[in-house]
Amino acid sequence: YLPGGKGEKQFLPLGTTALSSGKWITFTPQEEVLKPFGRITVRYTIKVPEEAKGGYFSVLFLETALGIAKDEEGANVLVSGRIGALFFIHVKGTVDKKGEIRNVEIKAPEGNKPLEIATTFANTGNVDVTVGGNFLLMDSEENVAARGTLDPIYTFPGATETGVTKWVGRLAPGKYQALLTYDLGKGQSLVEERTLTVG
Repeated sequence: YLPGGKGEKQFLPLGTTALSSGKWITFTPQEEVLKPFGRITVRYTIKVPEEAKGGYFSVLFLETALGIAKDEEGANVLVSGRIGALFFIHVKGTVDKKGEIRNVEIKAPEGNKPLEIATTFANTGNVDVTVGGNFLLMDSEENVAARGTLDPIYTFPGATETGVTKWVGRLAPGKYQALLTYDLGKGQSLVEERTLTVG
């Protein structure tokens, strides 16, 4: 993932990162000619080294030359099709999926600006973690004044990312208790509480 925690991907050359599994994967066929509306089956094999632990990642690109087009200046441009199949490999019996909320900041809505919840999450395990969840704002009488979904934060092992969730709505002046529940998957969750003052 690119920095920022939004799940945007960066594809690097084969085997250039510590968590790459690209060299473990073989596939067949290497090349095939497809007729219009045709289909093929690509078979792949993954050979995981005995010493591997945790999570590893790669992408298998299926590419084809579709033809030649002209750009705005009249030059010929080769147009290619590219479809990626993502591999998220978790080595059975070695997975340690965990993380911690390092910081939560809530900014009250002002004028046309929405309420903002900035969450900093650290992936302290050895596999990828996508953390999302939901939030509630309760007024002084413990009535729910606002609720919403926390935008997901995408992380690889060892990464710390900050995600910002925006909520558009109206809140009366006063104090609110924010209850934030972060879902790590497989029944794991983290809960944070904060106090918010709307002036």
